[in-house]
Amino acid sequence: NPTISDNITSNGTGTGSFISPISGLNSNTTYYLRAYATNAVGTSYGNQIIFTTTNNNLSLASLITSPVNSITQTSAKIGGNITNDGGSSVISRGVCYSNSQNPTTSNSIVNSGSGVGSFTTNISNLLPNTTYYVRAFAINSIGTSYGNQITFSTNQLPNINCNIIGITTGTNFTMQTSFQSYYTQGNSYTITMYSPVYSFGQANSVALYDGDVFIYSFGSWLVFTNNTRTFTLPGSIPASNCYNIRVIKGSDLYVSPTFIIVP
Repeated sequence: NPTISDNITSNGTGTGSFISPISGLNSNTTYYLRAYATNAVGTSYGNQIIFTTTNNNLSLASLITSPVNSITQTSAKIGGNITNDGGSSVISRGVCYSNSQNPTTSNSIVNSGSGVGSFTTNISNLLPNTTYYVRAFAINSIGTSYGNQITFSTNQLPNINCNIIGITTGTNFTMQTSFQSYYTQGNSYTITMYSPVYSFGQANSVALYDGDVFIYSFGSWLVFTNNTRTFTLPGSIPASNCYNIRVIKGSDLYVSPTFIIVP
């Protein structure tokens, strides 16, 4: 409940709005403030506002990026160590990564909690045989700071020679999931059926094969709306094998191009 006997500013006369800059305050200090107006009857006060100035001793957090390990075709483990929070609690930390140098939190990130100390996280869904740049990050009330940049390359896909006896007896069958011929366990992808003769409609059965060995059934009498249907690979399927999808429509057999499942 400050009054005009305390510290004041003066902003002219009359009614209406006004803005008053206040300077010379102490850092990291709580202040109470009220607007005032004085007329012939006396001085009146507005509602009380409470605010705290920032700590001039605060800074960005200090941290380092840990070495990368457990690198596979599509994943890697990496983390960081926040050695000093800069006087303000670290509210978010993790790693950011990109195909370009000096990644920031505007690129791909993996969050890993809050606070100081060491942390490790897993980066997944990477592209095989690809170079990545990664930095640990820490966010406090001052802003975002980054650790040193680490560079690593994911492993190449295994060299697999597929020997499949099954031969497509219908029209062409292709899979469409970006540009890749490998898939991560549990991810989904779309297969698209093309036929110059008829709309594919319902398939008697759709199944996943390892070479010529049946592995998993996606179901029967599945409708291919606009000749397209999306299937999800079960996470239990072993990685780094030679797979194909087989669709049966009447007496026709459609065998997909081969692909690889990676962890």
